[in-house]
Amino acid sequence: MGVAEHYFPRRRFARIVEAFERTRSISLALKALGVDDFTRKISTISARLPDATASAWLRQPATRPVLFVESVNVDMNGRPIEFGRSQFAGDLVQLVVQPE
Repeated sequence: MGVAEHYFPRRRFARIVEAFERTRSISLALKALGVDDFTRKISTISARLPDATASAWLRQPATRPVLFVESVNVDMNGRPIEFGRSQFAGDLVQLVVQPE
């Protein structure tokens, strides 16, 4: 239904892979590394054709559009902690954005 990539500042989160393997959760891995809470700063959503990797993972033709989301999460001090890119099967997913 979806495939995602997550990127973290290397200096601050040098052990994110080990923390994720232990917790199996990005939120819990961040907590283990000192981030008690965080929020989404921005999400940019568009429709596009999937890249080859997403097409294979989603088991869909490369000619069927996906919902493409780029996002930035920040800690409670406003410092970026994660940049993510997600591709969702456009005919299976509905995204809802609700302001706080």
